[in-house]
Amino acid sequence: MMNMFGARSSSQWNMATMMKTSGITEDVQQHLVRVYATLAACVLSAMLSAAVTLAFGPERFAFMGSSLVSTLGSIWLYMEPVQNYNMRFGILMMISAAMGLTVSTLVAVAIQVDPSILVSALLLTTLYGGLFMFCGYVVFDTQMIIEKASMGDKDVLKHTLDLFMDLMSIFVRILVALLKKNNGGSKPRSNHRD
Repeated sequence: MMNMFGARSSSQWNMATMMKTSGITEDVQQHLVRVYATLAACVLSAMLSAAVTLAFGPERFAFMGSSLVSTLGSIWLYMEPVQNYNMRFGILMMISAAMGLTVSTLVAVAIQVDPSILVSALLLTTLYGGLFMFCGYVVFDTQMIIEKASMGDKDVLKHTLDLFMDLMSIFVRILVALLKKNNGGSKPRSNHRD
């Protein structure tokens, strides 16, 4: 069991692996295409669950439960045999939806403080995240995915989970930073749902 968690974090990487710039085989390129396509499905799942939560009121959902679902789902995904692709894909979508549910509380706070913060966070996640922070996380994980795929580990769903966790972390950090910036004098707006 401990080996499972060690494999996720270390994967016996070294600086030579990170600096490797040789060509990527066609097989590994196809693997990366599948990973990034699955990542897009994860983002869509998280967005939809956050939107549903916001539409029906965040107070109606158990956020500690969704955090627990994300954590236990991640463990389940790593333990489920690679051959059970459909089951594992469902687990990954469940994790993504649960993370969207979890982050919806923060999104609701941002909307109360200033609705433009949410749009700014989404734009900054896309623009600056893609240029700066996202590059650091994703380049590292993508290089590790390339190395793993070259050595025969073609687990699209585990590799997608690595990148999805990076993306969610970046979004939350940007949203919190914008909230802190905007909170320097603004009071939260009243809730108009009452």
